[in-house]
Amino acid sequence: MIPVFRPLITKKDKKSVLSALQKGEISGNFGLAIKKFETNFARYIGCKFASTTSSGTSALQLAVSSLELKKGSEILLSSSTNIATALAIVHNGHIPVPIDSDLDTWNVDINKIEKQINKRTKAIIIVHFLGNPVNISKINYLKKKNII
Repeated sequence: MIPVFRPLITKKDKKSVLSALQKGEISGNFGLAIKKFETNFARYIGCKFASTTSSGTSALQLAVSSLELKKGSEILLSSSTNIATALAIVHNGHIPVPIDSDLDTWNVDINKIEKQINKRTKAIIIVHFLGNPVNISKINYLKKKNII
C-alpha cells in the first residue's frame, strides 16, 4: 500500500475519543460532540445548519440529492475518483459522465470538460485528488452555462 498521508493524532484527540466512547456519545443524537461540531462548522462556513454523515458515500448521496435535478440529468466527474462519487450520481437517478485526468495532477483535465457538455449536463463534481487542488477559477465559466 502506498501511504497518502500520516494522520496527526494528539493526546487531546485520544482523550476526547476515549471519553466519547466511554459515555456512549459516538453517533446520532447521543453524540454531544457531533452537535457541537455541526453548530461550529455551520457558523464557520456561514450557514444556518450543517449535518454530519456516517461516511463520505452518504455525504455525496445527500449532496447530489440536494441539487434537485431532473432524473436522467448528466453530471460530470473526474475519472480519477472513488467509485462512491459515481454511485451517488446513479443512486439519485442521474448519469455519471467521466472526464479524463490531467496526467500531472490526476485531477479532472480542465481542457476536456467543454467537450463533454451537452443539453443534459446539469452539474459537475470536482474532486481534488491526492492533495492537488483543481484550479476552480478556470472552470467558473460553467456557472454562466447554468452548470452547478
